[in-house]
Amino acid sequence: ARYYQVFTVDQGVVSSTELRDRTGTLHHHKSGHHDHDNQNHHGAGAAAEDRHAGMISQITDVDILLAGGMGQGARRALGEAGITVVATDSPETIAAVTAYLDGTLQHREERFH
Repeated sequence: ARYYQVFTVDQGVVSSTELRDRTGTLHHHKSGHHDHDNQNHHGAGAAAEDRHAGMISQITDVDILLAGGMGQGARRALGEAGITVVATDSPETIAAVTAYLDGTLQHREERFH
């Protein structure tokens, strides 16, 4: 995704939404090159950590990130930043947010690599 769509939720209801640029990992993903650490974990190593920090810098005020999937390095970095990651196969953002809020969104662990 080129952008984050950030939803503000008040008392279980979406009160506002905004788009934010997603930086940090886009150029890496498009290049086809993937960093791995010594145990072959995707998205690990110093260069990946820098990209993840850039990615997270846009959403430091976010508590939960709904995503179609991601590498374990990005997931770990988000967790260390205090952001809970939920993987979904829902193709529609608002449908995923609504399902999360009403407790019906299914977390898809297999979408992490």
